[in-house]
Amino acid sequence: MTDDLNRQKYTPPAGAYTVAELPKGSAAIRCGKCGREERYRKEDLLAMFDPDTPLPQVLIRLANCPQWGNATDPCRASLSAPAG
Repeated sequence: MTDDLNRQKYTPPAGAYTVAELPKGSAAIRCGKCGREERYRKEDLLAMFDPDTPLPQVLIRLANCPQWGNATDPCRASLSAPAG
């Protein structure tokens, strides 16, 4: 999956939260466009990603949306987590 991120030339914003910084509990990916909603426990995300992985990269990899980066019809997935 790292190759996919390199091809996209994506650089997360400075100061982006990381997987390790997620509060206890779960995070959710939601898309208002397609209606997708999926929850991930922090423990599962830590098993899938390095703790220092920025959350914007986690979103790109988990959303796995063909519309990601499409300027005229973009993906609207977002990652949310409860306040810690």
